[in-house]
Amino acid sequence: MFDFTSSKKKTLLVIVLIAIAVLLIVALNYEKFDSFFGQVGSFISVLNSVFTGIVIAYILSPLERFFSRRVLRKMKMGKLHKFLSIFLTYFLVIGLIAVFFLITTPQLLKSISELPPRLEVFISDLKVAVNGWIV
Repeated sequence: MFDFTSSKKKTLLVIVLIAIAVLLIVALNYEKFDSFFGQVGSFISVLNSVFTGIVIAYILSPLERFFSRRVLRKMKMGKLHKFLSIFLTYFLVIGLIAVFFLITTPQLLKSISELPPRLEVFISDLKVAVNGWIV
């Protein structure tokens, strides 16, 4: 069924077997590992903000390079040039987010305010449907 002649396949098999063994040990000794998992969870929550920052920087980097190379290319002021391109990038992104919320918030509030009268009709229709399924 499996041809384990290559070293990559053997390495993969060893990794999978080790992972299964670790999962079995953890599953059988869950109470003992509870405090350990609490520490791991705390560590992961700290790393979450670092990863979020890395993702935001990765996403905004092309926009910052655009401002730096195309819009502000004539300014040769060293760090001020870089600061202005970063500032323009954040200003544009925060502005777009603000416009998005300004457009969507009134519609969301309108939908929420219309929900209670419709909820009573929805519940009565649901009761009728459930009674139809049961009978």
